[in-house]
Amino acid sequence: MSEAAPEDLYTLARRLPLPRLARLAIHGSGEALRARAVHRGPAPAEHPPPGLPLLRSSPLAPRLRALRLAGCRLGGMLPGGAARLDLPALEDLDLAGCGLGDYAAGDLLCARLPALRRLGLSGNRLTDRGLPALLAAPGVVGRLRALDLSANKLTDDGLLALAAAPLTALRDLDLWSQRGAPALTDAGLSALAAAAWAPELARLRLGGNERLGADRAALAALAASGAAGLRAAAEIEDAHGRS
Repeated sequence: MSEAAPEDLYTLARRLPLPRLARLAIHGSGEALRARAVHRGPAPAEHPPPGLPLLRSSPLAPRLRALRLAGCRLGGMLPGGAARLDLPALEDLDLAGCGLGDYAAGDLLCARLPALRRLGLSGNRLTDRGLPALLAAPGVVGRLRALDLSANKLTDDGLLALAAAPLTALRDLDLWSQRGAPALTDAGLSALAAAAWAPELARLRLGGNERLGADRAALAALAASGAAGLRAAAEIEDAHGRS
């Protein structure tokens, strides 16, 4: 579903008889929400606030297993509402490009998400300041198998926080193209290589971080950390044109 307006989302979440719906994808609805507000005024008073809090009282919430809200610009719509969300069956949550920022990203995991295994937060302007709340979410972080933090603004301090987190089930980590200041360096690479969960990774994505790979010792440590680290180190070397 794309370019959904407030009344469309309200109807979908509250009124449609969809007893078997387990996967829901809405693309770019945030822009439609904003456009409708500009051209037609705010949504009718009986409609709840847009964004994830809309699911609070929806009959869809108990059975949703996968939810993708790509580019929905949820920043500002989420804080305060997420804590009351109960999505007991949700395994896969992708909020790529939703403009969450640090505060809303931390607030997100205050929701009850007992089945969550995959979390996508690509392109959400996350910085090192937002990671502690995200990584301290009780009962969520230790069960995550896939975490996508690509295209954010993390620095070496963020990678240090990730390395220290209890990501014991993690098998897939995406840190592609961070745009923090200062940029990621091999100090962050060394921290990742030393993480207790690094040997269990099946996939580690670090491309698009141009300053990685200058320190051969850091690359060697990454390569020795496990199969995913070995592949990531080889990709970094290829990007530098080294053999």
